Amino acid sequence: MRKIYFTFKYDIRFAFEPRRLSDKHLNILACFPNLVNLRLSFMNSKFNLNGFEKVAGVWTQLQELTAPGCEISDENLALVISNMNRVKRLVVPGADFGPLALAALRPHFPHLKELNMSLSAINMGAATVEILASCSQLQSLTADRVAGWRVREGEEWACQQSLKSLEVCFVLSRPNPKYRQQQLIFERISELRNLERLDISNRKIPDRDLRYTLDFRLGRGLGVLKTLKALREFHFEYTKQWMETEEVEWMLENWPQLEVVMGPLNVDNDIDARLKSLFCDNYIDAY
Repeated sequence: MRKIYFTFKYDIRFAFEPRRLSDKHLNILACFPNLVNLRLSFMNSKFNLNGFEKVAGVWTQLQELTAPGCEISDENLALVISNMNRVKRLVVPGADFGPLALAALRPHFPHLKELNMSLSAINMGAATVEILASCSQLQSLTADRVAGWRVREGEEWACQQSLKSLEVCFVLSRPNPKYRQQQLIFERISELRNLERLDISNRKIPDRDLRYTLDFRLGRGLGVLKTLKALREFHFEYTKQWMETEEVEWMLENWPQLEVVMGPLNVDNDIDARLKSLFCDNYIDAY
């Protein structure tokens, strides 16, 4: 172990150099039974967290676990979650977040505020929709991809008032059903009145499926999102878009808090550059 950070009484952060927790590390972690917030940061980009569950039962007050880059199995993550007191924040983007972890997390849905399971090797699209529909206190959700057909008519999201950051790639069916699916997705997103960050970037889907991500043209339903008055960041990287001047002007008029736009506004590079210059002229960063 190289570093230990004490930030406040029950908040400890560790930084490890090896790629796996040793018994020595586990014994040190077990010396702090009153932990409320545990953040593990690693020198390496990936870190194997299996074995961590052996001491998880010590922390009867633990509410927040942040471990970016960790690798842990679905079974072991479920054991960790089941031993936590009230899960308010769970940031484990590299974990195999599967059905066992989801089952362990369900009792904590009423007080869950932040969840990041974005790099899971398991496609948890159904879990993502369930979390949106069940977690009324959720403020930030970062997940993988969700098939558009999972967003069904009449199924509202419980986090309408609380959600501030949504990072999910919605994948539409091909070819004809996708427009109705997009309309339903836009309707659900439009109800997130306090949303500040929307990221639908396509980071894991093969290039051949780019055309089946959300299409942000007025003719495809963009106007429904006029309710997002708090939106500050809009990300749509690795998607295909065909926006024109009218879409940019619409965003400038309807999203008054907008500060950052990141992604290809149009598949034509010349049009894309021209549209981004319009944002820049209005003091909005466009990349």
